[in-house]
Amino acid sequence: MPAYKDTQRNTWYCQFYYTDWKGDRRQKRKRGFIKKKDAQEFERMFLEQFSISPDITFETLIDKYYDNVRHRRKESTLYNLRGHIEKHYLPFFKKLKIDKITSAHIAKWQNSLILSNYKRSYIKTLTSQLSSIFEYAVRHCGLKENPCRNLDQLKDKGSKKFQIWTEQEFNEFYNLLSNPRQKIMFETLFYTGMRKGELMAINQDDLYYDQQNTCYMISITKTYSTVGNKKMITTPKTKKAVRDISIPDFLYFDLIAYIKRVPGMKSTDRIFPVNSTYLNDAMLSMYKKHPEIRQIKVHDLRHSHASMLIHMKVDIATLSYRLGHENISTTLDTYSHMYGNSQKSIADQLTIG
Repeated sequence: MPAYKDTQRNTWYCQFYYTDWKGDRRQKRKRGFIKKKDAQEFERMFLEQFSISPDITFETLIDKYYDNVRHRRKESTLYNLRGHIEKHYLPFFKKLKIDKITSAHIAKWQNSLILSNYKRSYIKTLTSQLSSIFEYAVRHCGLKENPCRNLDQLKDKGSKKFQIWTEQEFNEFYNLLSNPRQKIMFETLFYTGMRKGELMAINQDDLYYDQQNTCYMISITKTYSTVGNKKMITTPKTKKAVRDISIPDFLYFDLIAYIKRVPGMKSTDRIFPVNSTYLNDAMLSMYKKHPEIRQIKVHDLRHSHASMLIHMKVDIATLSYRLGHENISTTLDTYSHMYGNSQKSIADQLTIG
């Protein structure tokens, strides 16, 4: 790749032709490089961007992939993706040609994360995301095979199932709370199973009485999140997360009573204008004051709600809808162990006619 000296500016520049995504032949000129090799490197990287050959670096693949998804993903998703790229993918794969990356490379990368004491579940998430990047390369860059396929299964070493509270345990915790906002927030999480971000996004207009089903409801159409230092309200996690769920009468009246005590709150204002760490901090503070409380995480209130419904014999489809899962298989994968001897119970009830 030739580079040219700009004698007037005492810098280097490159000038070359390329074919754009429409198939048109164009000329590109870029000036201002201090070194000749920098101009040559720019030309190489630029041409790789328009290549559909697997003979490109992982760094170039990442640029292509990110440019493809940046208008299709939520800002919070892109923020997390960018963080994973900079922290976990580029340091290991940056200069490797994608057609030279094998499953052995991926396994070695996974091992480096294990040695850095990352949780196996987190490494699985990173690997799944990396696999999506290579799938893009298979579809659009001529890569023959996704190197993330056929990996040995990464088992969760010593992983623990989530913790839950019974209704009695929750009430013991609830009765120890003195802060009205904390009380109603924890109560809503336990008796609805909604996600923390969904709770922090609701307003009074989301509460209504359903005449047909003769019960009070909460309409979940948004979620609150923090992206870097930016706080925002966006659409929920998935399309199925947009839902209307029934709530007990006492919860509805507790919510209304709380709203009436907040001066100047409009119907469109967030009922709980707090940040994402508010409930975590509140729960940790309670554990310090009351070490007798069995410790769970805020998200475990969602699992506690699911457990309560399972014990009430609520069918799996209804539970899946209420939790806002994308599909029933997610619900089954998460809570199948809670069904206990249900398979045996079915078998015992079947008789030969």
